[in-house]
Amino acid sequence: MKEQKGFIHVYTGEGKGKTTAALGLALRAAGAGLRVYVGQFLKKGDFSELNSLKMLEKYITIEQFGRPRKVGEIINEQDKQYAVKGLQRIEEIMAQGEYRVIVLDEINVA
Repeated sequence: MKEQKGFIHVYTGEGKGKTTAALGLALRAAGAGLRVYVGQFLKKGDFSELNSLKMLEKYITIEQFGRPRKVGEIINEQDKQYAVKGLQRIEEIMAQGEYRVIVLDEINVA
């Protein structure tokens, strides 16, 4: 089997646009027929962009590892526990090899 080259995209910085950029990549990958996994850290709830992606559930799987929280809210011990569980889940996902694109939203903060 030919070795495949992997790429890492990091979207970081103050303000908006990071999640949108990452989900745009997921949308493009799904459009190319690739399976995509989106793990959201420090988030829990319905967001309009996620509702849109759920329409593509044949290609995109979404899991959230967090609690409902407000933007800018201090990260607490419970958030850290959710992040650890999320990282454990991501290790499982990567080991399975089922997905060609893996998006880890807010992983830098978590």
